Amino acid sequence: MNVRTEIPPELVEAYGATLFRCGDGSDAFVLRIGAPDGLWPAERSYLVLGIELEAAREAGRRNGQNAIV
Repeated sequence: MNVRTEIPPELVEAYGATLFRCGDGSDAFVLRIGAPDGLWPAERSYLVLGIELEAAREAGRRNGQNAIV
């Protein structure tokens, strides 16, 4: 993963190995960025389809996020 960031490389790698579960029940699906190791704890998040990159960056900054996908 080639990303310019001030975040430690180990954390960037962990983000890349995360499974993002979207939804519940039979409509749920999983987004996979890299090869997950299953060690990252689950946390509440939001999926916004069609968002422009700068709007996603601003939402991440506003909510204190290290990363957006």
